[in-house]
Amino acid sequence: MIMAAQAKSRHPNVQPEWRTIATFMPKTDEKGKTLPSSEQEKSKVEVHFNPESLDMSFAGAVKKGKKDQPAQVSATETTATLSMELIFDTTLTGYDVRTETIRLVRMMDPTQKTPWKKKVDNKKLPSIVIFQWGTIWFEGCIDSYREKIDFFSAEGVPLRATSLFP
Repeated sequence: MIMAAQAKSRHPNVQPEWRTIATFMPKTDEKGKTLPSSEQEKSKVEVHFNPESLDMSFAGAVKKGKKDQPAQVSATETTATLSMELIFDTTLTGYDVRTETIRLVRMMDPTQKTPWKKKVDNKKLPSIVIFQWGTIWFEGCIDSYREKIDFFSAEGVPLRATSLFP
């Protein structure tokens, strides 16, 4: 199981609609601005098969007091990581399965700044992505993605892919 999206641990203020099919949906654009809900819904990716399991881990960063001060520890941030393995299959339609999985990759757009340009407005941010399935709601940035194509048509068209989020 392997999908790694990192996020500060937080829950939405409103109870999300329960989904029986796991979905990924971008929350922000490359400038970090929240997308309108209609745009989020339009870009939503429904997985073909719900994950068998989810692997969640949580880590806290702490700040210790200075050398000459009394022992003092304070939490500075908590992060969460979600990992999973998803299967996409287009055998029934015969379409290239990568037309589905590329939509997940597009949500990952890593932070990049053109090295030869100094303007800040050239900076692209990865989308904050919402993963939702049943009562699970996870917001974060996809920081890693691997894809294994393991079934092809007789003509060589990729029909099944396992998306790995390590």
